[in-house]
Amino acid sequence: MANVSIERNSLAGTEGAEIPIAANPYRFFGMFRFALAFLVLTSHSSDYLGPAFHAMQLGNAGVFLFFMVSGAVICEALDIFYRTSSTRFLINRCLKIYPAYWAAVILYYAIFSITQPESVRTDPWALTVNFTFLLCYLPSGNNLTIIDIAWAILVEFQFYIIAAAAFWLARRMARPGAVLYAIALASLAMYVFVHETDGAQRFYGFFRFAPYFVLGAAIYYSYTRRTVAPILLAIGSVPFVLHAYMVYTGRAAPLPEPWPTVFGERGNILATTALFAVGVCVFCCLIGANLGEATRRLDKRFGDITYALYLIHPAMVSVSLYMALASRYGGISAYLFVLATSLLLATAIFRGVERPVMRLRNVFRGRRLYD
Repeated sequence: MANVSIERNSLAGTEGAEIPIAANPYRFFGMFRFALAFLVLTSHSSDYLGPAFHAMQLGNAGVFLFFMVSGAVICEALDIFYRTSSTRFLINRCLKIYPAYWAAVILYYAIFSITQPESVRTDPWALTVNFTFLLCYLPSGNNLTIIDIAWAILVEFQFYIIAAAAFWLARRMARPGAVLYAIALASLAMYVFVHETDGAQRFYGFFRFAPYFVLGAAIYYSYTRRTVAPILLAIGSVPFVLHAYMVYTGRAAPLPEPWPTVFGERGNILATTALFAVGVCVFCCLIGANLGEATRRLDKRFGDITYALYLIHPAMVSVSLYMALASRYGGISAYLFVLATSLLLATAIFRGVERPVMRLRNVFRGRRLYD
């Protein structure tokens, strides 16, 4: 789909200037997001691949790069399609998140009732938490989610709400760009506060992931506005991002064997941080890429199944463990089983659940996109 340029007042550029931006661009993020989901799947299956893979904590790179992509996608959506209604943005996000999530929850209950029945809770409160999803934010619901990796989706939801509120407020101010930059800086300040007070478990603890969203938003505005302020914000947020990544990965990563210590730091932490940095560079290249119609179609196909692939693959790991595939056929065979079955189920969820909802999502967006 060709880009169409329009003129509009900037929400994050030079105040009062008329800045042309793409009205309906296609961002080549599909294969990139698929690669990130693949990293998460590989991380959760890493026991099949050996201690070197396990120590890399590849899932951290995948999830936190997802957060950065979301920072850009959120801002683009609110900047172009939802300039007059943050409510429609939130409704559309719910229509994206919930259908596939509900399908995955049902599959998890069916699979876990066989593979690990001791972990399945079917009391009314547990069912309510799982199917409403957002209730897992409450302390009494925090450990009840049957899809434990859904914590990352909850973090995204929290930043959806913050972004929607930020744009709602900015539209009503004389200097909307200044409001958005102030909120971005406040988010980075909250990251520092959470880190210094060890407040990750507090109700505001999700701000420990704020640098990724801020960097993604700043990169988006740097590309679309080409003004100094977002470029400085992007550069300034990089140290926060690297600090957040290394601190989180350092706490979560196992002992470094078989990775050596380099420059006083564990080699596995340096390796995964380098991988994360490469991902940031790839994202910066892709945000303005125009790779042609054939590549766009392929990119879209990969992007279509990414969310469902992220959701469903831990259930397939559980199946592989239940069937003892690694001990019977070897670790590589078990890993390939997880990958193949996850891809099949992700495709089925997209075609049977997500695709039928797209028409409704287009209604709330106000126009049909490439999906």
